[in-house]
Amino acid sequence: MGLFEVNVLLDGLKIAPRIFQKFMDSRLQGIPGVLVYLDNIKIQGQTRAEHDDRLREVLKRLSDANLRLNTDKCVFGVPTMEFLGYRISDEGIKPLATKVEAIKKMPAPNCVKDLQAFLGGLLFYERFLEGRATIAEPLHRLLDADTECHWTKSHQEAFNKLKDLLINAPILWHFDDKKPIVVSVDVSPFGLGAVLAHTDDEGQEHSVTFASKTLTKTQRRYSQIDREALALVFAVTRFHQYLAGRKFILTTDHKPLLGIFNPTKPTPEIVSPKIFRYSRTLSAYNYELIHRPGKKNGNADMLSRLPLPEMAEEEENIEFANALMIENSNRNPVNPEEIAVETSQDTVLKTIKNWVIKGWPRKPQKQYVCFWSKRQEISLEKGCLVWGNRVIIPKKLQRSVLNLLHGNHPGIVGTKVAARTFAWWPRIDQEIESLVKNCKKCMEIQHALKKTPTENWTARQIPWNRIHLDFAGPFEGQLFLVMVDVYTKWVEVRRVPSRHSRLVIKELGQVFATFGVPDTIVSDNDTAFSSLEIQEFYKRNGIKSLFIAPYNPQANGQAERTVQSAKNSLRKLKDGDWETRLSRFLLKQHSTPVTTTGKHPLN
Repeated sequence: MGLFEVNVLLDGLKIAPRIFQKFMDSRLQGIPGVLVYLDNIKIQGQTRAEHDDRLREVLKRLSDANLRLNTDKCVFGVPTMEFLGYRISDEGIKPLATKVEAIKKMPAPNCVKDLQAFLGGLLFYERFLEGRATIAEPLHRLLDADTECHWTKSHQEAFNKLKDLLINAPILWHFDDKKPIVVSVDVSPFGLGAVLAHTDDEGQEHSVTFASKTLTKTQRRYSQIDREALALVFAVTRFHQYLAGRKFILTTDHKPLLGIFNPTKPTPEIVSPKIFRYSRTLSAYNYELIHRPGKKNGNADMLSRLPLPEMAEEEENIEFANALMIENSNRNPVNPEEIAVETSQDTVLKTIKNWVIKGWPRKPQKQYVCFWSKRQEISLEKGCLVWGNRVIIPKKLQRSVLNLLHGNHPGIVGTKVAARTFAWWPRIDQEIESLVKNCKKCMEIQHALKKTPTENWTARQIPWNRIHLDFAGPFEGQLFLVMVDVYTKWVEVRRVPSRHSRLVIKELGQVFATFGVPDTIVSDNDTAFSSLEIQEFYKRNGIKSLFIAPYNPQANGQAERTVQSAKNSLRKLKDGDWETRLSRFLLKQHSTPVTTTGKHPLN
């Protein structure tokens, strides 16, 4: 009969906590110093008069809402109180004595589940346990999947010290958004640590809360700079409720981060995708990033060495868009799995990979210098070494990647531009130059150099303002109409049966329906471009028609050069029918960055 819904709230609050919390928040909102959690109301004030004024206002609003209090459960005008498992006073916040006593009397665990229960009990008071890193480490190692759970004297000592640490936990300051806020972070090979603190008038820091997180297996393979950046993001997101909308100081002991996450400077171009995502996250906060040497960052350093299993969650698997390359190649494009396998077998890259995970040496051997100079920008993604957004290709796959880059036989500049979008290895530019200069197909169709220079066209620096037209062919029995945008270098190539104005008008109409009408069209004096019929078409659409000088094709260099590129590429692409060959050429042209804008035409 469907889903039934009650018309009134049933007895008890536990069946509707969300509704009751919203009701209480709406009734008591706007009163400073008042905190509401379901039926628990905490009222505080810096003076007795301020406290009493707030108390009267709370009682008045409860009365207006027809709510009654149980006086046996109420405490008024006390300097200290219990609230939600904590002891709160004018000095700060401490763990509740009765809760701590229960943990103090807990016997030593005799199995993995008991150990997890003990560590889970400490998790509630995580904010108080600043120095638990080195103490808890032996217990966490017992939870490793490949470790036999054998309780030893060292484990018992760690267990007792943890309980003492909680019993003698420090008093945390109350958070005050009017006081300076300092967030300190640090990272160890297996954990992250963060401390949120206030500074007093003498410049001394007083802790407000602590946080820590165990690195996942994937995160432990991050480069050092990626792990240090992850610590910054972990801290600001964990303390979001304290930091959002407020100015604060963010400290790190990793100096290279100052140049990457400086909020007053743009993010460098050569960074890993992971660093770029972290930069976007941090940009939502108002912070000042400063460097603090590791020996002065001890509070966060200790926390970073705590690996609580309950907090170790694998990062969401972020899939990046794969670049599809339809090329004239005798093999499929290389994939990340193949690169990862070859990287682990390459002598040089295997060493670099190990340094990325465990740390770089101070002075490497000569063969590693080119990598060492980029050590702050090299990271590990899916087993592949990445420099910024470019994958470092192992020696065995470099020739295959070069062939893919030069698949449509662009020139030296075009091949280098394509390489700089996704691939790198030492001396790649020199190898590209050698490949193109010795390419037989490129040499066979090399055209003569221009004898005299021609004057460059002037154009507005906006897309689709001026386009150039020309015919290509007949070529292998086919005739093509070529259109190129002078600014973005976007190319359109259409097969046409003959040189006729009506066919040109038909193709131009289809293109204009997609990209809009240009301001100017440049062409030669071919009848198809100069007839009264096409000139009338230009006039009706508000297009200015320009012609190059007779017997001077260099003046229409934009279209002439594109015609040459199209003919050369189509001649080399032998597989498939004409539509497939034409699609391959256009895909490569549209996705290759151009020198005028630094971007590919798709942008």
